[in-house]
Amino acid sequence: MEKYKLICIPYAGGSDNCYVPLKKHMDQNMGMLSSYFVPILRADYKIVENYNYTEKDKKIPCKMAIFYGADDQNTDENELELWAEYTEKSCTLRRFPGGHFFINESAEEVAKAVKELLEE
Repeated sequence: MEKYKLICIPYAGGSDNCYVPLKKHMDQNMGMLSSYFVPILRADYKIVENYNYTEKDKKIPCKMAIFYGADDQNTDENELELWAEYTEKSCTLRRFPGGHFFINESAEEVAKAVKELLEE
Protein backbone atom coordinates (compact mmCIF):
# COMPACT_ATOMS: atom_id res chain seq x y z
CA MET A 1 0.00 0.00 0.00
CA GLU A 2 1.37 3.39 -0.99
CA LYS A 3 1.75 6.04 1.67
CA TYR A 4 0.10 9.39 1.20
CA LYS A 5 0.72 12.86 2.49
CA LEU A 6 -2.39 14.89 3.12
CA ILE A 7 -2.67 18.58 2.52
CA CYS A 8 -5.67 20.14 4.18
CA ILE A 9 -6.86 23.57 3.23
CA PRO A 10 -9.64 24.10 5.76
CA TYR A 11 -10.27 27.71 4.74
CA ALA A 12 -11.27 26.55 1.27
CA GLY A 13 -14.80 26.16 2.61
CA GLY A 14 -17.85 24.95 0.81
CA SER A 15 -16.61 21.39 0.66
CA ASP A 16 -16.39 18.55 3.14
CA ASN A 17 -13.73 17.10 0.86
CA CYS A 18 -10.93 19.56 1.56
CA TYR A 19 -8.22 16.92 1.87
CA VAL A 20 -6.08 16.44 -1.18
CA PRO A 21 -4.10 13.18 -1.20
CA LEU A 22 -0.67 13.40 -2.78
CA LYS A 23 1.44 10.32 -3.42
CA LYS A 24 4.61 10.31 -1.35
CA HIS A 25 6.49 9.01 -4.37
CA MET A 26 4.68 10.89 -7.11
CA ASP A 27 4.87 10.28 -10.79
CA GLN A 28 6.33 13.06 -12.92
CA ASN A 29 3.03 14.83 -13.68
CA MET A 30 1.87 14.89 -10.08
CA GLY A 31 5.30 16.02 -8.98
CA MET A 32 5.14 18.92 -11.40
CA LEU A 33 1.71 19.92 -10.10
CA SER A 34 2.73 19.77 -6.47
CA SER A 35 5.98 21.63 -7.14
CA TYR A 36 3.85 24.38 -8.67
CA PHE A 37 0.93 24.60 -6.21
CA VAL A 38 2.49 23.78 -2.83
CA PRO A 39 4.82 26.83 -2.84
CA ILE A 40 1.88 29.06 -3.79
CA LEU A 41 -0.23 27.72 -0.93
CA ARG A 42 2.68 28.07 1.51
CA ALA A 43 3.26 31.66 0.37
CA ASP A 44 -0.44 32.50 0.81
CA TYR A 45 -0.45 31.20 4.37
CA LYS A 46 2.85 32.94 5.14
CA ILE A 47 1.37 36.26 3.98
CA VAL A 48 -1.68 35.77 6.21
CA GLU A 49 0.44 34.78 9.20
CA ASN A 50 2.86 37.71 8.85
CA TYR A 51 0.54 40.52 7.74
CA ASN A 52 0.43 43.59 10.00
CA TYR A 53 -2.20 46.18 9.18
CA THR A 54 -1.03 49.80 9.10
CA GLU A 55 -3.72 52.46 9.19
CA LYS A 56 -3.64 54.84 6.23
CA ASP A 57 -4.58 58.51 6.24
CA LYS A 58 -6.06 58.44 2.74
CA LYS A 59 -9.07 56.55 1.49
CA ILE A 60 -9.34 54.92 -1.91
CA PRO A 61 -10.87 57.45 -4.37
CA CYS A 62 -13.12 54.98 -6.18
CA LYS A 63 -16.26 52.92 -5.72
CA MET A 64 -16.00 49.46 -4.18
CA ALA A 65 -18.07 46.38 -4.81
CA ILE A 66 -17.65 43.49 -2.41
CA PHE A 67 -18.73 40.09 -3.78
CA TYR A 68 -19.23 37.12 -1.48
CA GLY A 69 -20.86 33.71 -1.28
CA ALA A 70 -24.07 33.43 0.72
CA ASP A 71 -23.01 30.08 2.19
CA ASP A 72 -19.39 31.00 2.98
CA GLN A 73 -18.92 29.97 6.60
CA ASN A 74 -15.89 32.30 6.89
CA THR A 75 -17.71 35.45 5.79
CA ASP A 76 -19.52 37.80 8.13
CA GLU A 77 -21.63 40.39 6.31
CA ASN A 78 -21.13 42.86 9.17
CA GLU A 79 -17.37 42.61 8.70
CA LEU A 80 -17.68 43.05 4.94
CA GLU A 81 -19.60 46.29 5.51
CA LEU A 82 -16.47 47.67 7.19
CA TRP A 83 -14.81 47.94 3.77
CA ALA A 84 -16.85 51.14 3.31
CA GLU A 85 -14.42 52.83 5.71
CA TYR A 86 -11.66 52.56 3.11
CA THR A 87 -13.26 54.42 0.21
CA GLU A 88 -14.31 57.99 -0.43
CA LYS A 89 -17.06 56.71 -2.72
CA SER A 90 -19.83 54.13 -2.40
CA CYS A 91 -19.27 50.59 -1.21
CA THR A 92 -21.85 47.96 -2.13
CA LEU A 93 -22.13 44.34 -1.06
CA ARG A 94 -23.28 41.73 -3.54
CA ARG A 95 -24.18 38.24 -2.33
CA PHE A 96 -24.11 35.28 -4.72
CA PRO A 97 -25.27 31.69 -4.32
CA GLY A 98 -22.46 29.45 -3.12
CA GLY A 99 -19.72 29.19 -0.57
CA HIS A 100 -16.17 30.53 -0.43
CA PHE A 101 -15.62 29.67 -4.09
CA PHE A 102 -19.01 31.08 -5.14
CA ILE A 103 -17.54 32.21 -8.44
CA ASN A 104 -17.43 28.55 -9.53
CA GLU A 105 -21.12 28.11 -8.78
CA SER A 106 -22.28 31.53 -9.94
CA ALA A 107 -19.91 32.39 -12.78
CA GLU A 108 -22.58 33.84 -15.08
CA GLU A 109 -24.13 35.99 -12.35
CA VAL A 110 -20.70 37.26 -11.24
CA ALA A 111 -19.68 38.09 -14.82
CA LYS A 112 -22.97 39.94 -15.36
CA ALA A 113 -22.48 41.92 -12.13
CA VAL A 114 -18.91 42.88 -13.06
CA LYS A 115 -20.08 43.96 -16.53
CA GLU A 116 -22.83 46.11 -15.00
CA LEU A 117 -20.36 47.76 -12.63
CA LEU A 118 -17.95 48.52 -15.44
CA GLU A 119 -20.73 50.08 -17.51
CA GLU A 120 -21.74 52.53 -14.75
